[in-house]
Formats: sequence, C-alpha cells, structure tokens
Amino acid sequence: NRGTRFSTRGNGGYCIHPAEISHYTRLLDELKSRGKKVSFIVHLWNITPEEKQFSGMEWADICQDCGYYSLVYLAQAIGNLGIQYEVTITVLSSNMQGVPGSPLLFPEKATLLGPVQIIPREYPNIKCCSVDISIPKPGSRVERQLLSSLMAELTSDASETMVAYRGSQRLVKTFES
Repeated sequence: NRGTRFSTRGNGGYCIHPAEISHYTRLLDELKSRGKKVSFIVHLWNITPEEKQFSGMEWADICQDCGYYSLVYLAQAIGNLGIQYEVTITVLSSNMQGVPGSPLLFPEKATLLGPVQIIPREYPNIKCCSVDISIPKPGSRVERQLLSSLMAELTSDASETMVAYRGSQRLVKTFES
C-alpha cells in the first residue's frame, strides 16, 4: 500500500512511500527475512478514478512518484540487494494510453513507460510489462470480462511490453517499418 512512512500491516502487508528509495530496499529485505522470494510484482499505484483528485503540478508530481520514480526505485532496490533470479514487474494503469475511440485522460502517467522499457536493459533478470485499462462499471459484464482478461494476462508468458484493454479488446503496441 501507499503511505507516508514505512510500516507493517496486521494482514502481512506493508505501507511504503512511493518516493522514498530506502522503503523499497527495506520492503524487499523484510520479505527476504520472512523467507519470501519476490519473483512477481503487480504494480497498481497507477489505477486511479477517472476524475482527478488533485490539480496541476500536484497531480503531475503524484503521477511521477507513483509511476516513474517508484519503478526506478524498485529496480534499484532489486539490483542493490543482488537479486539474481528472474523478477517480473507488471505495471497496471488506467486511462494512460491513447487508444482510438477512448479518451486520453491521464497522459501524465505515460512517463512510467520509460522505466518499463529501460529496466530490462539495465537489469537483465527483470522483465517489465505495462497493462493499461479503462475502468468499467462495478458489477458489470465488462468488469467480469476485464478481470478474467487481466488474470490471463498476469499468468501468461506473453512477450509484449505495452498492452491496453478497452472493453473486450486487447490492444498491443507494435511498430511497422
């Protein structure tokens, strides 16, 4: 969970501050001391309501802390702790990708794509993927379908690094010569 200081929760969870690099190292150290091997991380701090809760530069700073910097700090903590085994980081976001027929609500989040693409080059044992969604109505058929698609996405060995789900469509960023 996101918090203002490092803390443990009664349910075995932790709170860390996204912009505090030492929290990532401490979190991974604590998990290691409990015998936990962190090999799969689902990063959810970029799933936000469609209406901005902050404005202007404050919102942009939050997007950087919860996206770009949190991913950089997480990768640095993995590297600094000498973790050699394969780690997969899947970054979920909402309404970040521009997709035809859908509004581009949060372009401020797009800087997280930099670390998603660069981390695997700097740390060969880390694989990263960005999955962008549009949040459906709670309890709807579209929500159930999205949850099913996300479960399949998280458990697949797909090699795409940028994916977006809009309704029932799975869109993959590709490049043509």
